Amino acid sequence: MDETTVALCIDLDQTLVRTDLLLESGLKAVKDRPVGAIAALFGLVQGRAHLKQRLAELAELRIDLLPYDPAVLALAQTAKAAGRPVVLATASNRKYAEQIALHLGIFDAVHASDATTNLSARQKAERLVGLYGERGFDYVGDARKDLAVWRHARRAIVVNPQPGVRSALARNDLPHELLRGYRQNLPGRYSCASLQERGAQRCRKVVGQRRSTRDSMRCCARSS
Repeated sequence: MDETTVALCIDLDQTLVRTDLLLESGLKAVKDRPVGAIAALFGLVQGRAHLKQRLAELAELRIDLLPYDPAVLALAQTAKAAGRPVVLATASNRKYAEQIALHLGIFDAVHASDATTNLSARQKAERLVGLYGERGFDYVGDARKDLAVWRHARRAIVVNPQPGVRSALARNDLPHELLRGYRQNLPGRYSCASLQERGAQRCRKVVGQRRSTRDSMRCCARSS
């Protein structure tokens, strides 16, 4: 297979950026439009994709203040220089994904969630296989839900993995590469860049793992 035809597909939350845009948008919506944010949470009964869409409509994020991982950026830039397609593949809402792609200027395509589809796990795997073929792409991710995608990728690249991810890859006989992501100078697993305004570098430390944080935000619905 010609290396230049193999797409490099990169996840967004906790991979390209060291935060989660669902949390970012939720906090920003609560800060700026609290009534709308509460109404959006009730809309969770319509699905995770609907919640993300409503929060994206309510919250404008400072894309330039997000904590981008230099190791992932370097990987993307190397692939771009080699003539490979570089793809942003994320379960975050399309609005933010496209803003990030425009800001960075290194992505050839963006695949993201919309009002009806939560592009995560199996849905993401089906989208990428449909576009690039079985084993026709490399995938960079961090979470257990990415196992569904790694099973179909040519290469599994893991960055800042959640606990248990590497052992799950081993149990599924999925060889992988560990990309040493950037962990320094970050206030916690979530940076809350949405709270940084007017150039001030005010970061709220949110303690704990992803699950407990999202539970506290009442945004932890299982992906279908």
